[in-house]
Amino acid sequence: MNTEQLLKLLGSLLRQIDGWEPAVLQVETLVPDGSSRRFYRLYGEGQRLIAILPPENDDRGQAEAR
Repeated sequence: MNTEQLLKLLGSLLRQIDGWEPAVLQVETLVPDGSSRRFYRLYGEGQRLIAILPPENDDRGQAEAR
């Protein structure tokens, strides 16, 4: 998943959950904790959160995240 795809997906999910506006969503990739998970810091208008995603090619991790 590239950054553009990530922004589109996260923007869609966050708008449904908490009223975030995808047009102002910014993503910063964070240094992983030694695992293969992917970490991102998300910024919106006055809001911030951390997204932790499973590895792309880990079927078990992907299923758990859903």
